[in-house]
Amino acid sequence: MSEQVGAGIRSGDGRWEWDGHAWRPLPPADPFAPTSSPAPRADSSLPPPPAHRPFASPAPRGGAAASAIGFACVGLVLGALGDVISIAVRSGATGGSLSANEQAVVDLVIGMPAIMALLGYAAGAVAVPLWCHRVYRNLPALGARDLRFTPARAAGGWFIPVIALWWPYQALQDVWRHSLPEGQPSTLLKAYWATWLIANQLGLALAFSSGRSGIVSDSLDLVDKLIILAAGALGIVLVARITRGQRSAFASSQARTPDGSHTLARWPR
Repeated sequence: MSEQVGAGIRSGDGRWEWDGHAWRPLPPADPFAPTSSPAPRADSSLPPPPAHRPFASPAPRGGAAASAIGFACVGLVLGALGDVISIAVRSGATGGSLSANEQAVVDLVIGMPAIMALLGYAAGAVAVPLWCHRVYRNLPALGARDLRFTPARAAGGWFIPVIALWWPYQALQDVWRHSLPEGQPSTLLKAYWATWLIANQLGLALAFSSGRSGIVSDSLDLVDKLIILAAGALGIVLVARITRGQRSAFASSQARTPDGSHTLARWPR
């Protein structure tokens, strides 16, 4: 191979350029700067570029995120059953008005699951952004370039009021696009984000409303819990799908040709 073959070719993560002799680091790119025409991609005729950020398995953080969401969902299921019992008791389906003992039972079956769901929600509020940070950080190792966010911004967007309504979704769009084979519909991601937004907005409306009591209050709480449950179930599936997709994409990128050279194969873009 001539020394000048492939000059100007860039690595998949956009951080290295082949000068005809060796890989040279490129200056950091502004993620918000307009992108120019992409440079030619590296192929199997060149040695692999140095890894700027090695791929790290998202499975541990994905497992933690899914477990936290699942724990919250169990609390929500029990809380929903408590709401059903409360509605039945208050409507007289179990015969008569509430005694002090019946009221205590209703408060227990509603209150204890609410604490369980709150603990799961708090754990998920940490585990999910950490998982998002890991899967976003892995994208350059999977061949992604000109990303909209840094890993820190992809994770931090979950905690910023107002921005949290769309920034995490955009980050997850990037992750979905670069972690799964081309052409995979993002229906799961859209359904998850829609139910998540609806559940949060309804929860805020209920939290700041006043004068709710009895059957009306329990019915609205039940509806809110069911929507959050739907978002939680979709979230668990989403985490598992992206985690599995990234591991498969990385395994594909490590494929080698019969002579032992890297193919730099990645999901088609």
